[in-house]
Amino acid sequence: MDIFEDVRKELGCDYISDLRYKQTAAREVLKRMDMNKYPHEQVNDFLAYVWE
Repeated sequence: MDIFEDVRKELGCDYISDLRYKQTAAREVLKRMDMNKYPHEQVNDFLAYVWE
C-alpha cells in the first residue's frame, strides 16, 4: 500500500506533486481512508509533503 499513490488516484491527479495544490480535497480523502493500512512513517511523510 502506498498512501501517496492511493490519494493521487482518488483525487484524479496525474502526478503526486499535484497533491500540494489539492490540500482541502486530500484532507477529505484522508478522513475516509483506513490509515491503519499504511506504515506510520509513510503517513507522516505524506502529511509533511502535502502540508509543508
